[in-house]
Parts: sequence; structure tokens; C-alpha cells
Amino acid sequence: MQAVDRNALFVIIMCFSKIGAGSCRHLLTSIDDEADVPDSVGEENFPMHAVSSASSKMRFPPSFVSASANKRRANKNGRGHALCCVKPFVRRCAPGSAATQRHDATCMHNQLPVTYIARHGETPWTITGQHTGLTDLPLTPQGEQNAKALAGRLKGMAFAKVLTSPLQRARQTCTLAGFGSVAEAENDLVEWDYGEYEGLRSAEIRAKPPDWQLFRDGAPGGESPCQLMARADNVWRRVREVKGNVLLFASGHFIRVLAARWIGLEPSVHSNSFLLSTASLSAVGYDQDCSHPVMRLWNDTHHVSI
Repeated sequence: MQAVDRNALFVIIMCFSKIGAGSCRHLLTSIDDEADVPDSVGEENFPMHAVSSASSKMRFPPSFVSASANKRRANKNGRGHALCCVKPFVRRCAPGSAATQRHDATCMHNQLPVTYIARHGETPWTITGQHTGLTDLPLTPQGEQNAKALAGRLKGMAFAKVLTSPLQRARQTCTLAGFGSVAEAENDLVEWDYGEYEGLRSAEIRAKPPDWQLFRDGAPGGESPCQLMARADNVWRRVREVKGNVLLFASGHFIRVLAARWIGLEPSVHSNSFLLSTASLSAVGYDQDCSHPVMRLWNDTHHVSI
């Protein structure tokens, strides 16, 4: 294999499988012990955050990921927080399973399912910018009004399943939007547990660790980004069991992680870029077939009164 071809193959493997430069060299060496991959080609030249969601379409067997790559994932970053080691979300159920058959049947008839995601309406703490995790606050009068506006936005849509966070701000939004009688509570949809940071504003938190980032660092005494990713993956597994469209009611930070996991992004890097307003509506689905998950709609607030 010529050097130029190996370099190209190196870049393709690293970008699409996200296994890192060291693992790529290991893989390529196993293909051809005679050839060499220059050290100048590495992760710093092709940062993972620059790879599009299309990268999730290429998969490599676990044997291709060397022990050094796994060790690197377990290393700690500059602030002493363990990097997340949750595997990329597997978008398909096991071959031959009942869930896969239902999912494939829907796709074969060109009825690509869509999952709509509504964030709860305004609460007292969304006004003040305080982190509202498991504190069970009600909606404000404005929040109730905007939740009712969701009913008009969703009018005429049919859903095979409606799931809501059991926290009252989400349940109240669900009810005012007209789906309270058919909704099921899903514990995995609750907001991030902020632990010691519950009720604090970001500026107050950064007075202690000034470079704190929620999606990277999590919260002491609360949930880590890994734990939130695992919950998001649980939600998507349940959604994929459903034949038809689904409607979810949840909270802001969790929805941002949920969206990142749907398209195979790393939440600690990307979720901070997903702006999300109260009482907004977003949607995820597929492009062409069920193997191409996409974002269909994000942070739609046209129905919300200001």
C-alpha cells in the first residue's frame, strides 16, 4: 500500500470510527507491517468535534479499538474529571428482534417516524437563571399560557406514544398542551440532578471553579455527563420500540443531551451549542431511511407569546 493511500485511509478511519490516532496506526500496521503512518497525521489535525454527524454511519468491530484507545478514554482531563466512556449510541435494535421488525416495517412503508420534543414552560427559576434539577417547581402564569399554546402547535398531530418527565413542570406542560390523559411518566426524562449546584446560577458556580462546564464536568453530589448520556440512551431505546410518532415532554439540559445522542454526537463537546427556550418544540427523525437519524426541527417558539 502506498504512503499516500495509507494516509488517506488513516484519516478516513480516524474520522469515521473516532478511535484515535494511536489506534489507527495500530490497525493500519496490522494491515501492512511494511508501511508507515507518519506521526504528523494525528488527532490534532482532525479534531473529533469537527466531524459531522455522518461519521456515525461507519462502524468498526471492537477488535479494531486497541487497549491504548480505551486507556485514553479513561484518562482524566485538566480539571481532574474522568472523561466519559459511554459507548456511542447504537441506533438499531438487535437483528430479528420484535422492536427491529416493527421499526423496519414502518420505514419500509416510507412512514419514517418522528419524535417531537417539548420543553416545559417557564418556571420561577428559569426567569432567574437558577439551575432547576429535581426541585419540583410549578409553571408561572406565563409558563401556563405558553404551554397552552403548544396545544395549537401540536393540533392535528397523531402520536403512538406520549412520554413525560414526572416532574410537575413537565407534567403540567403536557396536560395544558392537551396530552395529559394519554401521557405516560418516564423517569429517565427528568432533568439533570445538579447536586450541590441545585438552585445556583452559573456565575455563582464559576466563582468556585471558574472554568466549570456542566456538559463536561457535571455536578458534585449530582449526576455526571456519563450518567445523563446513559439515561438519554435508555429513552431512545424505548422510543425505538414504538411503531409511529412519539411526543416527549422534558427539561432543557436533558433535551440537549438527548438531541446530541440521537445524531451520535458527544454531549460534553456539542450539547452546549443547542440553545433551547421554554415551551419550545423540537423534532428528530430520519433522512431517507431509518439508518440516517437527523434533526428535523429545533427550538421552534413561533407559538410562544413574548
